[in-house]
Amino acid sequence: MMNVPVIWHCRMTERDNYLDPTITRLSHIIIANSKATALRFKKELSRKVKVIHNGVNLEWLREKGIKKPDLVQEDWKVILMVSRISRWKRHDLALAAFEHIASSDPNAHLVCVGAQDPRESQWWASLQRKSHSSPFSSRIHWIGAADDIRPWYRAASILLLPSMNEPFGRVLVESMAVGVPVVAMRSGGVPEIVRHGKDGLLVTHANASELGSACLRLLGMPRSEKC
Repeated sequence: MMNVPVIWHCRMTERDNYLDPTITRLSHIIIANSKATALRFKKELSRKVKVIHNGVNLEWLREKGIKKPDLVQEDWKVILMVSRISRWKRHDLALAAFEHIASSDPNAHLVCVGAQDPRESQWWASLQRKSHSSPFSSRIHWIGAADDIRPWYRAASILLLPSMNEPFGRVLVESMAVGVPVVAMRSGGVPEIVRHGKDGLLVTHANASELGSACLRLLGMPRSEKC
């Protein structure tokens, strides 16, 4: 074991006070998926840490002949969220932002694709209560896990990622690769991926009104002028 190189592929920004000291000592190289993730480690470990952003399969993403899901109607403007239904992903913020969006645009729909986190059943239940009590509940869609995410990207007008301190945000790269602009938080590894005003819009504060306004700004642009 002593002669076998140990590589740690680190994909989270939060430190683990119990595991980090042991794993960093054993590791010969630490691969961080963003500069934000690399900040997890002390400066004296910088010689071990290499930043390599996650890659995506462009050929697969851009395959021709992928159709939109049958659920999505022609006049829908889809604000898409793709993530596990966990508290830190901030679906609650997306729902609050959608109240602002939906009141201004009658064709806007929020589509959430992703599996429930089995450890956070109460969070899922609270999100469902908020959805059902919304005056725009008929325009909020919980899809669950998707074996193939490409049809949903084809249907999307915007990808929304409201989570704070996102280590990387692979869905951002995927959506931009197929021409879908993004609205995301200016935190974590996101600013390393998204150029504000070019690939999408970055919001500084975890504020539903700001997120909603950013989405409405993109929805109001002709497709040729979108970021």
